[in-house]
Amino acid sequence: MMKNQKLVLALLIISFVFLGAWANSGGLNTVRRFEFYLGDPVGQELIDLFGEASETIYVGMYYYMTPRAVAVKDVTDALIEASERGVEVNVGLESRADVPGWSSQAFGRLKEAGVNVRYYEDDTIQHLKAAVIDEHYVFVGSQNLSYSALVGQNWESGVIFASPVIAKKMEKYLKNQQ
Repeated sequence: MMKNQKLVLALLIISFVFLGAWANSGGLNTVRRFEFYLGDPVGQELIDLFGEASETIYVGMYYYMTPRAVAVKDVTDALIEASERGVEVNVGLESRADVPGWSSQAFGRLKEAGVNVRYYEDDTIQHLKAAVIDEHYVFVGSQNLSYSALVGQNWESGVIFASPVIAKKMEKYLKNQQ
C-alpha cells in the first residue's frame, strides 16, 4: 500500500473511532447506537434490520449484484419479506452501474415482488450506499449490495447507527432521489 493510502486509511480509522467514542459518550445525543464495520461483513446486520423494520425502508445503492448470489439473495429476500409484511420499501439504483446487467436482475425481482424500485434518472451519478430503516437506523458505507462486499471479501467500511434526527435527514434525501 502506498504511503498516502496508508495515511488516508489511518485518518479514516481514527475519525470513525473518535466519532464512535463521541457518539457513544453522549457527545452527539441524537445517536443511540453506533457500529463500525472495517473489513467486517455488514450483510447480516442489514438483513436483521430489514427483518425488524415495521414502517419504512429506504435504500440508495450504486451497484446491486445479481440476487442469485447467496448474501445478496438474503438481503433481497429480507427486503421482499418486509414489503410483504406491509413495510413501505423503496430502493433506488444507479442505472449506469448495471454492468453486466446484474442490477437489472435485482430490479426485476424486487419490482415483481411489489417493492418500489427505480433507477436514478438525473445527470449526476448516484454513488451512494445507504439505507434508512423506520426513520431510526442509518447505514452508510462503501459496500455495494454485492456478494464480495456483504461477506467480507472486499476491504470495506461502514457505519450503522440509531439516530432519528439523522435518519429523517437521510430519508428525506433518499426520497428526493427516488
